[in-house]
Amino acid sequence: LSIRIRVGGVGMAKWQAAYPRWDYALTRLDTGFDEYYRSRPNEWELVKGGAVCNFYKRVKGSTVGTTVVGPYTLPLASNPICEGGTDLASLVNGKPDPKAGVGDGSSVPCGTAPRLYAGRPTPSWNGSFSTTIRIGQRLRLLGLVDYVGGHHAIVGDVGAQHTFFRNSKASLDGNPIVEAYRLDPNGPGATGLFDGGFARLRTVSATYDLPTNVAGWLGASRGSVTFSAENMAFLWRAQKDSFGAEWIDPELLPNRATDVNGNFGYTQESWPQLARIRTTFRFTF
Repeated sequence: LSIRIRVGGVGMAKWQAAYPRWDYALTRLDTGFDEYYRSRPNEWELVKGGAVCNFYKRVKGSTVGTTVVGPYTLPLASNPICEGGTDLASLVNGKPDPKAGVGDGSSVPCGTAPRLYAGRPTPSWNGSFSTTIRIGQRLRLLGLVDYVGGHHAIVGDVGAQHTFFRNSKASLDGNPIVEAYRLDPNGPGATGLFDGGFARLRTVSATYDLPTNVAGWLGASRGSVTFSAENMAFLWRAQKDSFGAEWIDPELLPNRATDVNGNFGYTQESWPQLARIRTTFRFTF
């Protein structure tokens, strides 16, 4: 969908959007149900697109005590409680249960809790908005915002802080949900799970068309100079942190060499998008 609006001779606005409708559904792989779950026990494929969805036990809380490790006294969870529901591996007449991966709000011990749907890695909507304003005969101003959402990402840097390195404030303070996830082998993924939606001010620029006699100094028939700034700010983020640990840049997805299709939705150890300020001269000879 693309919409253009022109206002007199002053400027133009353009809006674009896309809404691919890929709701998750369960489907068996050719390699077989049991073999698949032994290799990747918390993922399942989309019927459309072949992307992998996330499924985790949904922790509701735990009883947090302490344990002594060398000279340190650290939090330690017991009696972790999760949400009940239908596990993603549930079958009905040999086929995936339509309710598989859906929670029911009940509370059950995490040891027997189901793995519940926790988001898809591919966006369900995206788009952009730009506007160009002309001031006088020579000056043009441009602004561009792009946005994306409806997807989740596993951020290894954040999950590792909570469960592996144990250097996050939530872990050291004994957050009952984080401590419960530390008892789960899939805790790094669950505590590093983010809603990846964002809107970013991608570009702002000002272009000035040079007078003909100025361009003529270089033997050109016309010329212009553009001052632009890129990646200057996030206008909106669906989720900035997980249990207090921040994801530095939601646009860093994915970054695994093995994720050739971009469907895994995992990122770790990356530099954020750089902000850029540029000056560009253009001449026609």
